[in-house]
Amino acid sequence: MVSIKILDPRRSIREPGTGYFYRTMTAKLYRQGMAIERWDFGNAKKYLRDPVNDPAGCNAPNLPDFQITIPINEVFCDPPFPIPPAYIPVIPANITGNNFIIDLYRIQRIALDANM
Repeated sequence: MVSIKILDPRRSIREPGTGYFYRTMTAKLYRQGMAIERWDFGNAKKYLRDPVNDPAGCNAPNLPDFQITIPINEVFCDPPFPIPPAYIPVIPANITGNNFIIDLYRIQRIALDANM
């Protein structure tokens, strides 16, 4: 399961180049039997008072540190109980590749553009 939290904009300050309000955003990936993975990907770091002079790291698309990679076979894994020894997840034919990749920068830009 992926959860994304987008906090309210900081109405008192904007990005100089875009005019977007600064916002804190957090994503978490929960997978059974594994530690929770977490990303702070807003255009303002969490708890930061001065985003202009201390910019956030999620500032371009395709940055590996701000991508959530989910193996496709984990998404389509829905075994019966008890799990048969030879169980293989059935992946639809129109799904290609080995992973789903969520680029958090793209989500950040959509949220900032929405000015919610």
